[in-house]
Amino acid sequence: MNEHSKLLSLRAAISQIDSSSNLDEVLRQLIGTVCKNTGWTMGSIMAIDVEADFGQVMVRYDPTLIAAALPDQWTLRTSPALIALKRNEPVFIEDAQSAEAFPGYQRDSQDRDYRTVLTMPMTCHDAAGCPMVLSVISREVKARDPEELLLLETILHLGSNAVERAHRMKAQRDNTQRLQQTLEAHRKLLGHVLDDTSEPTLTEAVEALLHAPVILVDFSGNQIFAGRSPDPRRLDDEDWQRAVLDTFARPITAAARQMGQRSGPSDRLVQLADHGGRYAFVGRMEPLFLDGTLAGALVVCFAPDDTPALDPLLLESACLALRVQIARTHSRFSSDTHALSDVLREIVEAKWRNATEVTQRAMSLGFDLAVPHHLAVLDFADPGLMQSGLIVEVRRILTRLTRAEGDRSLVAGYAHRILWLHPVPSAARRERLESLQEALMVELKASFPDAPLVVTGGVFVGLQPFADLWTRYGRLLDIGHNFGIKGLLRISDSSSLEMLFSALSASDVRSYIADSIGQIVQHDQAHHTDYFETLSAYLRSGCRLKPCADALGLHVSTLRYRLDRMKEVFGVVADTPERRFDLELAIRLYLIARTV
Repeated sequence: MNEHSKLLSLRAAISQIDSSSNLDEVLRQLIGTVCKNTGWTMGSIMAIDVEADFGQVMVRYDPTLIAAALPDQWTLRTSPALIALKRNEPVFIEDAQSAEAFPGYQRDSQDRDYRTVLTMPMTCHDAAGCPMVLSVISREVKARDPEELLLLETILHLGSNAVERAHRMKAQRDNTQRLQQTLEAHRKLLGHVLDDTSEPTLTEAVEALLHAPVILVDFSGNQIFAGRSPDPRRLDDEDWQRAVLDTFARPITAAARQMGQRSGPSDRLVQLADHGGRYAFVGRMEPLFLDGTLAGALVVCFAPDDTPALDPLLLESACLALRVQIARTHSRFSSDTHALSDVLREIVEAKWRNATEVTQRAMSLGFDLAVPHHLAVLDFADPGLMQSGLIVEVRRILTRLTRAEGDRSLVAGYAHRILWLHPVPSAARRERLESLQEALMVELKASFPDAPLVVTGGVFVGLQPFADLWTRYGRLLDIGHNFGIKGLLRISDSSSLEMLFSALSASDVRSYIADSIGQIVQHDQAHHTDYFETLSAYLRSGCRLKPCADALGLHVSTLRYRLDRMKEVFGVVADTPERRFDLELAIRLYLIARTV
């Protein structure tokens, strides 16, 4: 081949190789151009999977092939392709039919009647990243021609560049398509949000977008929504949703609050397992913020052995739609809560002028003053907590506790206190409230480092009774704060001590207790003795030795010894009605200050 023919062949090769941006077409044009312009009969381009130890034919050129089935895979041990790649140079087999070093080509050349084989490495890769080689075959024995080899290397270089360009263009097309799909999915999700779609429906839409089960945590709406099960073989959808609400709700919300203060993908995995070890899942958590405040979280769930590949753009689109949805919920909740708080402020401060107007406003907010309501007041004694989403957290706890019976509670804030108003239409429901109050205290202690003082137990019907009950609650809250009480304080309908506490200062009451029985209490605490209980039982029994000893499970002589010790060590005697009254009153005051 003279120089003019080589240039013409090279020009034809460039023209044919550049005629398409489709990868498969580029490869077909490349192998066809090589064979047509360099005198080789047929050829193929293979991708070499070194780890799997085989070469995969990607495209083949053979004008003499007549409907024959040829192998598409070659074992690398029987092929020169691996040698060409390792040495990064062509492998020339002058007569394949006698090439015992390459038994695969030897058998194939004898079956298909070809002789010379040239295998050349390419400087490109397939879509999986495997290196590629080109093999050309001649039916006649050909001598090694350095000039022809140089022409082939030039065409291969141009072809490799065309392959890489086809890869880039395909990646661009794929990226453009992905962006279009993301925009369309984003449009649909925002359409769901703007159409005021329910959270369960939006959760389903997010699952369809991400192709993975999800959990939506909405702190503003105090709700958790679970979609389909990450492992239907272990839990069906209904069981999974129940498990999320009953078992995973607390660890998910706790993890969301912690992760809201951290960053990085390694920090965003949460383990979800039941206490019995029957099932375990992993969640990829994305905190959702509104104006820098944690408002919720999106949890993408999967089995421990099945980590999904999440598209960052689709994930961000889902998070944006959920933030908008939560913002709408937060706006509605804030508006309703503020309106209810304004009405309650007028009532508890007795500032209303028109009782009918206040009653109607309360009714419009779901607060029917004609229905018996149970009142509980949570006092955190820290005004700063009210600015950090405290009402939202308390409302979330109450929603979960009352979910089984239908939540009709109202939650509102006043100063640094939270009011919980719950309709109580029957005596049976009042008994149910006792267990709810205990459960509420457990939840509050688990959710907040400093448990609040909670006053409960009062029921009212009507505007003025509500205001009167609030005044009484206020006295009890003052008593609790004066004595540093935390926990549950139940109001007593018949207790006159409540009025005594409110009439006396806290320092007066403390001094009275300390002067009467303070030494006994301190001694019991320091030495684990039972003098206080002995004195209490002695006074309850009317200062009679035998009934008191029986109540304490003691011998009369042992009881007499304890009474003598109290007289000797503490100077405590109950030999007159006045002294007995002083001791009984001190004991009552101490027990209230200690246990309420």
